[in-house]
Amino acid sequence: MAYLANRALERLGIQPAGATAIVQGFGNVGSYAALTLAERGLKIIGVSDHTACYYDPRGLDMPALQRHAAQNGVLAGFSNQMSFDRASCWRRNATCCAGGDGARDRRRTRRPVAMPRAGRGCHGPTMPEADTVLDQRRGEVFVIPDILCNAGGVVVSYFEWVQDLQQFFWTRRR
Repeated sequence: MAYLANRALERLGIQPAGATAIVQGFGNVGSYAALTLAERGLKIIGVSDHTACYYDPRGLDMPALQRHAAQNGVLAGFSNQMSFDRASCWRRNATCCAGGDGARDRRRTRRPVAMPRAGRGCHGPTMPEADTVLDQRRGEVFVIPDILCNAGGVVVSYFEWVQDLQQFFWTRRR
């Protein structure tokens, strides 16, 4: 998802160093997408999961959030000062918005908001209501199709399934 978001920015002529992102879902997909986007120069201004939402227009500390989520399994408890309303967070302007695997709150797919750009890596397509709004904003919103943005996760899930069936588990190195 992060790779495709960067390619989309490149195609749109937007420099990562001046771009911002909001990520909903902070599981395996969303957390690593946010961390990778930050490493590539984007400022992550908002993140959320089903337990908490944090927003800071100056940018969030992705390595610290990643450590917190790894230790606790959720975002809740990271900060009281940066806590933010999830619905309001998605109304903030950002260059990219993305939904990761932990994006359980499907409101993001019902009512697209002010984001001029979008990318999704979650397990589920946009709702029909969102498709209508996105279609009305054609040319204003660049959407990376779910079938493309989620392809890496699908391939990895397939490999995991094959390993389970064969009782043959690969090492991390392999």
